[in-house]
Amino acid sequence: SATVGGTGTFAGILVNPKSYANYNCDLTATLELPDGISGELCTLGRVYVDLNGVASYGDAVKFVNATGALGAGVAGVGETTIPNCKVIKEAGANGLAVIELTN
Repeated sequence: SATVGGTGTFAGILVNPKSYANYNCDLTATLELPDGISGELCTLGRVYVDLNGVASYGDAVKFVNATGALGAGVAGVGETTIPNCKVIKEAGANGLAVIELTN
């Protein structure tokens, strides 16, 4: 069982979120899964992600504890660094990057 964000053990990054049923009553597009739904989590490999801003090769990857939103650089208050995870393709202003997890 895994939840978005938090301060416990890192479970992985959700991959293939668009392959799951959308439980939004108004059918608004979303990349979030409701609690209790099975999902695919990446713990090893390379993944395209949105880092919400510029990132450089070799930067550490972090997430916001409250939301699970990803970012690059040193984790601040309310953020957690993902162990053994770094940027391997730089992110421009749009935030799209490739990260590598080597857990």
